[in-house]
Amino acid sequence: MGIFSFFEDNDRQGEASGQLPWHGRTAIYDHIRANLDESGKKLNEAGDSLPDEEVQLDKTKMEWVSGALDGSMVRNWGTGGDKETAKRIADLVISVSRQNATADRVALYGLLMKAGVLDYVDPALEQIVKAGVLRQPYLNELSRFLATKSPDRGPVKFGIALLGVIGDETNKDIVVLLGRHEEFSLYSAVALTNMLADPDDSLWDLAKSVDGWGRIELVEWLSKTKNPAIKRWLLREGYRNNIMYEYTVYTCATAGDLRSAITADEVDDELLSAAGDIIDALVDAWPAKDMDDYEDAAAVVGAYLRCVAPKASDLEQYLIVRTIQDYLEDEDWNPEAQRKNGWDDTVRREALRVCHSILSRPDWQERVREGLNSEDEQVVDSATMVAEHLGIDTWDVHWRRLQEKPLERVRWLIVIHGASPERAQMALTFALEVLPLDKVATGPAEEMGLEKEYEVHSCLGFIVHELGRYPGEGWPLIAAALRSPVVRNRNMALKALYEWGQERWPAEAADALKTAELAEPNEDVRERIRKVIAGEDLDLQRSILDFGHDVDDCRKHLDE
Repeated sequence: MGIFSFFEDNDRQGEASGQLPWHGRTAIYDHIRANLDESGKKLNEAGDSLPDEEVQLDKTKMEWVSGALDGSMVRNWGTGGDKETAKRIADLVISVSRQNATADRVALYGLLMKAGVLDYVDPALEQIVKAGVLRQPYLNELSRFLATKSPDRGPVKFGIALLGVIGDETNKDIVVLLGRHEEFSLYSAVALTNMLADPDDSLWDLAKSVDGWGRIELVEWLSKTKNPAIKRWLLREGYRNNIMYEYTVYTCATAGDLRSAITADEVDDELLSAAGDIIDALVDAWPAKDMDDYEDAAAVVGAYLRCVAPKASDLEQYLIVRTIQDYLEDEDWNPEAQRKNGWDDTVRREALRVCHSILSRPDWQERVREGLNSEDEQVVDSATMVAEHLGIDTWDVHWRRLQEKPLERVRWLIVIHGASPERAQMALTFALEVLPLDKVATGPAEEMGLEKEYEVHSCLGFIVHELGRYPGEGWPLIAAALRSPVVRNRNMALKALYEWGQERWPAEAADALKTAELAEPNEDVRERIRKVIAGEDLDLQRSILDFGHDVDDCRKHLDE
C-alpha cells in the first residue's frame, strides 16, 4: 500500500464525522493545472481566482491582488514573528511525520488555514529541520498532500515550503506548477532555491510565466545569476510587471549590468527603450531602491542621453529625458552624496546640456499634434503629458474624445482636472445628461471600485473630486456619490461639501447627510459624515482619496 493510499484510508475514516476541512472541495493544484494556457506555462484568466476566494475574503475583509499581501509583508512588516504558532505547527508536523494521525493532520490544517504563513513559516521550518525528521516516512507525503490536495492557500504555501527543505528534486514539477500562480510564486522561488543545486533556469522559467507580484519576487531571486541569457532578459523584459516597475528596475539594472550594455559600441533600439523605462522608474522608485542608490547612475544616464540624442523623436523619449532633467535640477540635489554614483559638476552639466538640447527641438509640437490624433490610447496619453510640459492646451481634443466615449473614466479625469469654470460647467451639464446615476446610487458598501464593472462609479468620482472648486454646482452628482457602494466616491462627496461650506449647500444636503450617516457601513466614513454635518475640520489627507485623483498616477495605474 502506498503512503498516499494510507492518507486516503485515514481520510475515509474521518469523512463521516465531518472532521476533514479539505474534503469535497477543489484542490488548488488541480485548479491551476486545469487553467493553464496551451503552452502549459501561463494561467488563463479563469485561473487567477482560487477555490478558497470566499473563505479568504471572509478572513482578510479585503480583496488583495494575487501575491500582494505576502509581497507587502516581506517589504514592510517583516516575517517570522509568530513564534508560538510556529512551535505548534512544528510540533504537529513532527508528530504527523512519524505517526500520521488524522487528528494531528486536521489540527495542523486548521492552523495553516487561520494564520498568516509568513508569520510562522521560517521559525517552524527551522524547528522541523532541527528535529531531524526530514527523512521520516510520512513527511514527504504530508508535504505533497498539502501542496497538491489542499483547497486552501495557507496549507498549499506551507506544503511548498516543506517540499523545499526536504530537497527531493522529484517534487520540482509540483513546485513549478504551483508557482505559475502569482499567489505562490514567492514560495516556489524559495523552495526551488532550497531544492536545486542550480535553480536559475527553473526560476527564469517561472518568472517568464507571471507578470505581477510573482514576477517581482522571482526577479529578486534571480539577482545573483551569472547566466548571460538571464541577464539579458532582466534588462530587456524582466523589469516589466503590472504592479510597479519601481519594484524591479534597480535589481534588473544591477543584476543585468545595464552599465555595460548601454555603454557598448552598439546599442539596439530594444535595449535603448528598456534602458529608458528603467531610468524613468529609477528616478523615483520609492519604496524600492532608486537612482540615488545606484552607483552606475551617472554612467548609465550619460550613455542613454548620448544614444538617444541623435534619434529622439518618440514622445516617450521626450518624457524620459524630461524626467532626467527634473532629477538633475532638483533643488534638493546633494553634490557630495551624488559623488558615489559618479556625478560631479562637469558630468551633471553635460547631462543637462544634452537634455536641454533634446527638449528644445521645435518638432516636438508637431509630434504632440500627431499623437493627440492617434487611435492608440497610450500615445494620446503621452502626447497629453508632453503638451502639458510645452504649454499646449489640449482641452478641446479631450472634450471631443469624452463626447465620443462618455463612460471612460480616464477621459473624465483629463477633462475635469483643473478645468476653467466655463469648461467645468459644460462638463457638469454633460455628466448629468450621460451618466446613469441611478446605477451608481445603489447604496453604500465597502467596494474599492477599481474593477472594470465600476467604470461609471470612477467617472463620477473624478468629477465629484473637482466639485469643491465650484460651490453650489453639481449637487445631483454629489448626492449620487453619497449613495455609491464605492468608499472613495463617498469620501469625494464629503470632501466637496466640506470645501463648499454649509452656507452654500442646497436645502436638501443636510437631510441627505443624515440619511447617509445612518446607512454608512464604514466607520471612518461615518465619522467624516458627522464632522461635515457638525462643520468640523475634515481630514483631507491623501489616504482618504486613494491614488485615483492624481492625473499621472491614474494614467499609470487605473487600467493595469
